[in-house]
Amino acid sequence: MGLTVRFIPKKETMDKLSKLYPDFKPHYVEAVQALFQLSNDLEKAMEVHFARHHCSRARYLILMVLYHCTETKMHPNEIAKQLNVTRGNMTGIIDGMIRDGFVVKHQDKNDRRQVWIAPTEKAEKFLSKMLPDHYKRLALLMSAVSKSEIDTFIQTARKLNQSMGVFLEE
Repeated sequence: MGLTVRFIPKKETMDKLSKLYPDFKPHYVEAVQALFQLSNDLEKAMEVHFARHHCSRARYLILMVLYHCTETKMHPNEIAKQLNVTRGNMTGIIDGMIRDGFVVKHQDKNDRRQVWIAPTEKAEKFLSKMLPDHYKRLALLMSAVSKSEIDTFIQTARKLNQSMGVFLEE
């Protein structure tokens, strides 16, 4: 569940917090709240969008990783690495995609313990139907901002991502 705060504290509250905590910066709090809200709203909207296509975000991302790989197949470990999750997270999703005919599993000819995952014709047909709508909606979403705003946002997001470790440190 994505909880977000949709209000900005009153000036009096901000002033009080500023006096109590020297590192409190109202502008920083507002920016992080905006990021939380954007992330939560985008996740919910994408969930509805993918459901419209009878898909999940995880399945879509796996298909896109396979679609963009230079080979026609990938090891599950490599798919997991590309999606920044463990292979264990991938197993159930990939098994469901095999069951539903979107990917096939091949055993490596040289090492039978190794398997490869490859998209099927059904997956390619699915993407050819889904992607035009997907990219149209992305274009409509992003048309609310200018190219320079998008460039600035990307740069800012990358900088913040590099600083994310401050919340993980002891």
